[in-house]
Amino acid sequence: MGRPVGLRILDLVSYREKGSSPACSSGKRNIQIADMLHFIKDQIWKNLFGRAADGIEQSFEDKNEFRIYDRFSITDRFVQKTEINCSSFIAGIVEGILVSGNMDCKVTVKVTETS
Repeated sequence: MGRPVGLRILDLVSYREKGSSPACSSGKRNIQIADMLHFIKDQIWKNLFGRAADGIEQSFEDKNEFRIYDRFSITDRFVQKTEINCSSFIAGIVEGILVSGNMDCKVTVKVTETS
């Protein structure tokens, strides 16, 4: 359900941030994965949730696998624990952004329990 949102939010945020981010410098989108992930972590998260995500990590096992961390996801803050993972909506947004940027990807959610 989040994928159509991601397709549209990339255009909106790219237009707003034109020239101030490596992912959309001089009005053109950069198609480098690292720049796009940092753009998502910083600019997209800030526009959607009011703050940047907590971090990005590249997997040691697979060089094409990356993780964006958000310890206090707003979609999970107000929803009781059920079988439905509300962070999947955010994953759909991220997938929509990357697909809109012509990047072949699959975005999944991994929830870790914190006490």
